[in-house]
Amino acid sequence: MAANGRLNIDIDKVELPEERSLSQVSLRLEKTGAFLRMPFLRFRTGEGGQGEATATAQVENMRLTAADADVTLRYATLDVQRLLGLIASLTTPTDSVPRALSLARATRRATRRAQRQQAMADPSMLSNGVLSAVLRVEADEVRYAAIKGTRFRLVSRLLEGEARLDDCSLEALQGHISLRGLMVSTPDREHHATQAQVQLQDIQLSDLFATATAMGLNVLGGDNIRGTLRGVVDLRTDLGPTFLPSLPRTVGYLKTDFRNLELMNVEALMEALKFMKAERTSHLFFEPVSSDFVLADGRLLIPGLRLNSNLSSLQVSGHYGLDGRSNLYIGLKPLQALFGNNNKRVERIQEGEQKRNANRKLTYINLRRTAPKEKYKVRFFQKEEQRQAEADLSQQYHELLRTQRLDTTVRLLR
Repeated sequence: MAANGRLNIDIDKVELPEERSLSQVSLRLEKTGAFLRMPFLRFRTGEGGQGEATATAQVENMRLTAADADVTLRYATLDVQRLLGLIASLTTPTDSVPRALSLARATRRATRRAQRQQAMADPSMLSNGVLSAVLRVEADEVRYAAIKGTRFRLVSRLLEGEARLDDCSLEALQGHISLRGLMVSTPDREHHATQAQVQLQDIQLSDLFATATAMGLNVLGGDNIRGTLRGVVDLRTDLGPTFLPSLPRTVGYLKTDFRNLELMNVEALMEALKFMKAERTSHLFFEPVSSDFVLADGRLLIPGLRLNSNLSSLQVSGHYGLDGRSNLYIGLKPLQALFGNNNKRVERIQEGEQKRNANRKLTYINLRRTAPKEKYKVRFFQKEEQRQAEADLSQQYHELLRTQRLDTTVRLLR
């Protein structure tokens, strides 16, 4: 390795761990003293993408002692779960890399793998801390579980044991999503601790809830809700072996802003208001509203959501389970709901005229469902009972913010 020079290499196929491969590989290496430079590396991925990279390295006694790389991947269509799997395999610490895919496969391919292992003493330069890399990914179309998007862009720094997501954005749910965060890779490949801060811009609620339903969550259907959402989310979760979030291991803080909100045939509200005619409660229009929520244990904690609708002033608090179980407290003004010109109220809301109602007392109703798809149990609340429930919710809300160290400022997105 004392000599200086240039080397051009072309390879038909390169086999990678976990049945991944590269094809049509072409690269150039240039060496000057202990400095090694790769001005280009071009290849095609097994998922139909195209890649290119540049790198520099320091060489000592036939070994790389330090290296930096810049890698760009481009796809027409991309499965984000497979991309996360690739990133995790590159950043997993050395002692967690399996030596064989299976005993039977190891037996059949012993000779070939032994030759590869002899040539590659370390499974990954990233894994042993030699190499740091910047990964850039572009895709025209992407899919992540039931979420479909376009114009996907990602920039990530890959280090030993972690991938730092500096910037990621895509168009999805008829709006724009951007996020930053961190995914940690450990010897346990079944779990990948992940933090993310997400910004949502002009997301269509009908698309959002239809997608959530398609992902198996027991929430409103896409035909039960309309409107747009803007907001920020501070999220902590565990990505499992398929690189989807584990809902029981997910906690988050949500700061939301709803516009043009409409609810149609919502079972919980119609149950709470079944003393009224269905035509008055089946389609509700709302003034713009902002609120905060906390996600924990598979349910949304609603500390206090104040709404002005065509029906009545409303206040909603409680727990809304994403598996269908819920315990909600709904405050409303019965006389306001029973009387008044509903059409004029709808017109006022649609024209953007906000009306502040007199500070009349609210009547509270408790809606409780302990199992998915069962009927809601409805009962009226006494004033002191409602105050105690509200105080308990507030305590739970602030306790979760404190113990889970959720960032209510969402600083990374600023």
